[in-house]
Amino acid sequence: MKHRFPCLAAFALVAVALTASSALAQVQSVGYADDFESFSPCGTSYSTSCALPNGWTNLSTDDHDWLPDVGGTTSSGTGPSVDHNPGTSSGIYLYTETSGGSTGVMAILESPRLDAVGVAAPRVNFWYHMLGSDMGTMSFDLRELFNEGLDGDANGTTFMSASANFNPAHVGTTIVISGSGAGNNGSYIISSWTSANEVEVSTPFAAAETGLGFIHQQDTADYVAPLSGNMGDTWFQMQVPVTLTRGGAIEQFQFIFRSARGTSFTSDMAIDDFSYDALVADDLALAQISAPGPDADAGSNASVTVEIANPGINAQSSFMVQYDVNASGFPVMEAYSGAPIASGSSAFFTFATPFVVAVGPNVIDATVLLAGDQVAGNDTASSTTNGIPTITSFPYSEDFEGGQGNWASSGTNDSWAFGTPAKPVINGADSGVNCWVTGGLTGQYPNNEQSQLIGPIFDFSALGAPRISLAVWWESEFSWDGLVLQSTIDGGATWNNVGAFGDANNWYNDNTINSSPGGSMEGWSGRSTTSNGSGGWVTAQNILAGLGGQSNVRLRFAFSSDGSVQWEGVAIDTLLIDELPQGAGQGPQPGLAVFDLSNSVDVFNGIYGVDSGVNGPYQTTVAAGAPLNFHFEGTPIQAIFLLSGPTNVGLMTYAGIGQFDIGTGLDMAGLPTGLTVVIDATAGGFPDSFFVTNAGGTMDATLAMPVLPPGYVTTFQGAVLTGSMSVVALTNAIELYSL
Repeated sequence: MKHRFPCLAAFALVAVALTASSALAQVQSVGYADDFESFSPCGTSYSTSCALPNGWTNLSTDDHDWLPDVGGTTSSGTGPSVDHNPGTSSGIYLYTETSGGSTGVMAILESPRLDAVGVAAPRVNFWYHMLGSDMGTMSFDLRELFNEGLDGDANGTTFMSASANFNPAHVGTTIVISGSGAGNNGSYIISSWTSANEVEVSTPFAAAETGLGFIHQQDTADYVAPLSGNMGDTWFQMQVPVTLTRGGAIEQFQFIFRSARGTSFTSDMAIDDFSYDALVADDLALAQISAPGPDADAGSNASVTVEIANPGINAQSSFMVQYDVNASGFPVMEAYSGAPIASGSSAFFTFATPFVVAVGPNVIDATVLLAGDQVAGNDTASSTTNGIPTITSFPYSEDFEGGQGNWASSGTNDSWAFGTPAKPVINGADSGVNCWVTGGLTGQYPNNEQSQLIGPIFDFSALGAPRISLAVWWESEFSWDGLVLQSTIDGGATWNNVGAFGDANNWYNDNTINSSPGGSMEGWSGRSTTSNGSGGWVTAQNILAGLGGQSNVRLRFAFSSDGSVQWEGVAIDTLLIDELPQGAGQGPQPGLAVFDLSNSVDVFNGIYGVDSGVNGPYQTTVAAGAPLNFHFEGTPIQAIFLLSGPTNVGLMTYAGIGQFDIGTGLDMAGLPTGLTVVIDATAGGFPDSFFVTNAGGTMDATLAMPVLPPGYVTTFQGAVLTGSMSVVALTNAIELYSL
């Protein structure tokens, strides 16, 4: 049974735990690297004890162990989903399981011994991961080893060893004795130096004794500032230059990881890809290509920005930087013009010369060129920017028979595949042989997937009311895994759902998807075994509301899964984007009244715009408080009435003339009962007196949708006087369903 110790006390006990057998510990030289791929998982429980290979040690006096793991931790919302390298579900990393224990419980992991003889500037490197809303603290300690042996002599406060090499710089360091038969086991701080083989300690030994096993070391807690807090599902690299006191018979050190649990199970932390190298005098590294990003408009000029790191000892300011695109053989080369880059620092550099983004992949290779660079392997970095074409011609039709159609997938545990699905349920494309499907073409999607399939740029400048039609097949765990269609007009900074749960025409069937595709709980979800899968390819249609007139629209299908239960997933095919169809319509005629509620759609009867030539009443669904834009046409300089009520207020439509109604000479007293007069321009006063047609016979007004219970129906119908207070021209009615 392990015991809980406060943080510093636990670190102090590291020294006590060492024994003379440490003389047989593995010692690694500069150039050592361990990606943990040779480690075998030994359990995923908080209480699992795990012996590690390759010289790595889980301390036995802490609270729990660091564990090798593969394919993501068992708890959702914490821990990595994949390792850093190779970055797949089969890669192995070390992590701390926090589904047990209490706040502050600790796991301590020691690296192998690292030999620093002849290494002027040692450095350790590793990647770490800290995802979780209640993340704890990861701390980093250093142990330097000066001397060790089995020939220690203790007498009073004097310690001697013929194999040791003590020096004055070792005052304040620690001698750890083990294997004593006279009660001398423990840690002793050197208080003064006598000679290379003799020192004094601050605490007298229990008894005189010879032939003692000992280790002479210095432990430094928090050698690097601790890390804490939720850092997201991302791997970060840390590089730690190591400064040693040295002067002993050996020159070795160990790097130590301490994890302290947060307040709940969402505090799993992990490390991967540990390596040991040496700082050199002159070394520059191309750390990353930070711009352009993964996508750019095809045909646009893209500036290239790189981050240049200085892992060497000397500051650098005089060097060249170059980049090439798609291995053209004609690289852009420019002189670095920024401030000197100090050791351990980095700087960003933007090339003055951009490149023209081509359609498809633009592979950028950037290199830093420093004369005398002593480490050539870190001078180059690559990135790919996908040149996205802009679609300006509509209808847009894509059945993917000519290729991927400039749609591309990305994300965590991305399982989208292109081709012909051959699964037990999803077993073919909707049209032709190609489509996009999650879970690969033959398998199932993984746990903890958060992926997207994103399309080209759409320029809807010439479209007033774009709509989309698509073929979709869903076969996923209902209410846990699902798909949503989203749009952005700001380059992906924000995404909004297209349509809503409950919309007609095979739109979203679920609003409780717990894995939240694209941050939404709405979407398509379910499977055939629970009778809520699509049961095959179905055609879904909806309006691209709010996107008419927008010139920079992107659409994405966002898919997500939770931490358990996999199925075949979802498939997409046969996309069509076009303008909402309009009827024949008819121009204004003298003596007739026109009623046009802008941007409304009859979603119940064939998807027609209100201003189409189809006779009313027109129907749509509107949120409470949404602006309603009314347009009236009729006799010039005439008063306007606007009536509302719970039914078709005029109770009449007129055939043969489309959206226009003929004035019938009805006396106002003959209108149905139960109506509300919203506007009465004959009443005078503010603001009614302003509701009068102009010299051209038109009038525009904006009012708010009344606040009504969801599903409640209210109807508007307009009337324009035709020169007599008793004769009106009635418009068609518009029925509005409240959200």
